[in-house]
Amino acid sequence: MVSERLAIAIAEIVIYAILLPVALFATSAIRTHTARFLHVPNLLALALAIVGGVFLSSDDRLQQTSGQHFAQMGLSIFMAIFVVYTIICFATLFALEAVFKSERTIIYGLTMAIPFLFLRILYATLAVFEDNNEFAIVNGSATIQLCMAVLMEMAVVVIYCGIGIFVPEREVERRKEHQRSKTASI
Repeated sequence: MVSERLAIAIAEIVIYAILLPVALFATSAIRTHTARFLHVPNLLALALAIVGGVFLSSDDRLQQTSGQHFAQMGLSIFMAIFVVYTIICFATLFALEAVFKSERTIIYGLTMAIPFLFLRILYATLAVFEDNNEFAIVNGSATIQLCMAVLMEMAVVVIYCGIGIFVPEREVERRKEHQRSKTASI
């Protein structure tokens, strides 16, 4: 039964990846709009995960079952969004000539963070979809949680902080001025 749920979640990811291949070959504008559009399902997934976590902490068995379903739906959406973001990141990586030089550091950093994010999402997937106590978030293996969750999140934070430090400030200011002039002309 758990394997069926995991197979359904993987099938959803594959379907999303097949339905959005335009991100691989599309222009920068389409990649940008796709990334902006994904904020809506990302918020939905976050809300489902929060509701699922609240229901899972309940003493009522029915609410715990509902919480498990909400958490699984939220995580399925997160996994699909991760796949789309990964496709967008690699599509941008292969079209670096269209990216400002100062923003290339951001693309490199995002690409470096993908494996760490993948392992973190894999841990969450195993915790939510599998009945293995080793991956339980509350009473699971501390070593697995440390290696697959905590250290992965720390690595992503360090990479993102490094991006923020190494992006040249002058280029950021120039980009802001460019955006202001575009907005003023509209």
